[in-house]
Amino acid sequence: MKIKMTSLVSIVVFLILSVIMIQGISGSNAVAADKIKIGTIMPISGPLSIVGMTWTRGFEMLTETINGKGGITIKGKQYMLEIYNEDSKGSAEASRTSALKLIHRNKVNFIIGGILEPVVEAIYGVCVNEGMFFGQTNVNIPGHPADVSPDKKLQARLFISHDDTHSIDIAYLKKNYPKVKTIAIVAPDLGYEPMIEKFKKQSAENGLNVNFVEIWQWGTTDFVPVYTKVLESKPDAILGMVSGQAQYQLMAAKQLGFKGVYISNAPLAPEVFTSVAGPEDCDDLIVNAANMQDNTDAIKRVIKMWEKNY
Repeated sequence: MKIKMTSLVSIVVFLILSVIMIQGISGSNAVAADKIKIGTIMPISGPLSIVGMTWTRGFEMLTETINGKGGITIKGKQYMLEIYNEDSKGSAEASRTSALKLIHRNKVNFIIGGILEPVVEAIYGVCVNEGMFFGQTNVNIPGHPADVSPDKKLQARLFISHDDTHSIDIAYLKKNYPKVKTIAIVAPDLGYEPMIEKFKKQSAENGLNVNFVEIWQWGTTDFVPVYTKVLESKPDAILGMVSGQAQYQLMAAKQLGFKGVYISNAPLAPEVFTSVAGPEDCDDLIVNAANMQDNTDAIKRVIKMWEKNY
């Protein structure tokens, strides 16, 4: 099995940056308490549960790590972290309910979470009404009204935009697969059109042609019909654009006989693909996640803690 990997986006990066965020903003929220209460809202159930549960466990491990070192110090006073996890279920309605529960029942000092734009918008709507800081964990559509903006003083995003990886993926593809000339984009119907156009432009500038775009309906679980249409265009490579279900898409493409390069620019680890599609169908796979075959010390510590806890 040959897994080509670009080490672009990992949960660990956000977790480390979260420490900076906590230290930078918690002074006004926690001066009267010995604990800083953090609420998280991620899709623990539903089609993005693999992603949501991974983030949630990451938050738990970060909390354990910080508390194991004695917590954090703000203006000379020591605070321990306490975390409360809620399920967004991938829906705006469930996210609003979770945010209100965290604020009024759990009395959290701030909230972290959100993957899809409607969810991010729903959480922020509750937080801004309650004067609560919201640390946005993701954006699928950079510049979307739900994303951070100068007028949103109670919202911050420390995660890079998914379209920031386009140029890196294209450069990696050209270097390692010089025979690739055509690319098909497969994206959910979540408003990815600006990212699609940006990828098309960057591809053309590098001598590559996006010869087909297929938009699939959110909630799809059977990707065989989707990829039947995609493969009719005979692409040399396929980009599964920002999808927590890219592993199932790869499996469908391979079942239909696709032999080209598959790119996933969601931060799904290669192990997710091998466990779903099987190692034999993961040749020529480019994923935007940590390279577990060449671990940094930080990644090694995370793996060790993950194995111990989960």
